[in-house]
Amino acid sequence: MRELLINVARHAQVDAARVTSRGSNGQVTLQIVDHGTGFDPGGEPPRAPMGLGLAALRERITFLGGRFTLDTERGRGTVATIEVPLHRP
Repeated sequence: MRELLINVARHAQVDAARVTSRGSNGQVTLQIVDHGTGFDPGGEPPRAPMGLGLAALRERITFLGGRFTLDTERGRGTVATIEVPLHRP
């Protein structure tokens, strides 16, 4: 979640983002929503120098048995969702 919030602060050009979390059926879901600049999901996502990037984040979540999704469009903002099991499979 830290990496996603850093991305919002660096790239979204907004003063606030909404973070929600919920747990059910042995799974935790975290969601970060911003109404900022968004980006072209077909292109290269924004990446800060020295940052881990979204690909590394997706890899770490997948390793935990989870799922990472981005819903974004240039000019519309971004919704990032992380779903991970409470207990590793």
